[in-house]
Amino acid sequence: MVVGTDDGDLQLNLYDSFLIGTFPNPVSDSAPKSRMISHAFHPQLPTHTLIFAEEEAEPQTLHLVPMDLSFISSSAINLSLLGTKLTTLQKLLKYVRQAQQHMQTEWKGTRDLPSRFLRNVQGDLEKLHSGPRGIVPALYHTVVTGHAYEPLREWLVDSLAERGHKRWDKAVVSGLENLRGLIHENFLPALDRCAIILSRLRGLAQFHDDRDDIGFSVTQISRTLDIIGCLSFVGHEILSVVMDELEHFKAFSTWLRFQIDRFASSTTAADELTEKEATIDTSKVLRYIQRFLTNSPLDIFFSHVSKEDWQADWDYIEDGVSLLPILDSQLRKQESEQASRKALQRLDFLVSYATSWGNRIFDGIAEAKKRSVRFGKPVKLSINQPITAMDIRLCQKQENVSR
Repeated sequence: MVVGTDDGDLQLNLYDSFLIGTFPNPVSDSAPKSRMISHAFHPQLPTHTLIFAEEEAEPQTLHLVPMDLSFISSSAINLSLLGTKLTTLQKLLKYVRQAQQHMQTEWKGTRDLPSRFLRNVQGDLEKLHSGPRGIVPALYHTVVTGHAYEPLREWLVDSLAERGHKRWDKAVVSGLENLRGLIHENFLPALDRCAIILSRLRGLAQFHDDRDDIGFSVTQISRTLDIIGCLSFVGHEILSVVMDELEHFKAFSTWLRFQIDRFASSTTAADELTEKEATIDTSKVLRYIQRFLTNSPLDIFFSHVSKEDWQADWDYIEDGVSLLPILDSQLRKQESEQASRKALQRLDFLVSYATSWGNRIFDGIAEAKKRSVRFGKPVKLSINQPITAMDIRLCQKQENVSR
């Protein structure tokens, strides 16, 4: 539980996992360069004995320091249970953060390459004297009428072509499938485990609500559970959108490849391709062009927001408002572009907020345990020559038995 650092400080850990805190060198006044070289304890005593010296090998002087960990005997909650739950929760929150970062990367991969392809044709379309001036109406026109304006035709045949289409298809399909897997297999299960641990901690806080030394409260745990619930809600919303976008993109990709082949082929080959067009679900193609092509519904969960919007939403929810109803309302308003909150729906914002509240719980528990740690007066030990051998033990006192 006790670890000495090279600079003489002490680190106290609960079962070698949950960090309670760091303490300054207790003998720094008399031996500023000393550090802990030995440590002894007894399983039935809350007091540990620490040995400090300036040299680890053959020191001239030792300093014996008693360290009383009164929380071992006075803790209302089983320390093994508490340490296990807290350590697991810490790891799970880090895991959720890593999953969110991977999801952010996959989403970015699905948007970057298609955006570059679309920018190549957008400038030419804007120069048209008549007809559509953007890629969305131009593609929509082609789906409905079969006719393509010259800039779009040249873009399909010369710029995009078969090779570009394959790159586009691979980037979007693999990115969305990876995003789906991260949510379903990593993100949501980790949130479920967080909720289970927090529910257990809330039960402990309710049972010991008359104690002020446990370091956490029902209010803190309930707030963190509320945030985890919001993350789970957003995760399911993202999963639903990903499945929808993937389904519609596959129809769009098939149609796009058909158009590339149609405009690049001879008359005979074009007649054969016309038969394939009958198998394409044009309703899904049109929906993808309108809803997903340039601005995906996923953007509200992953796109960048300003620091001002981030801080404004953070300050707003710090007032203690219930998060889930507000989040649900903002998502509904987002569909009609009426949302007033820009950061609240973002996945990294909610993960950061959950981590913040998790750290408050961890810091509160660590501080409560740290307050009960006491150091005794150091005892200087010396034999007027280098100490070549040393051993220290704490033994239970044996009572004399009269016969």
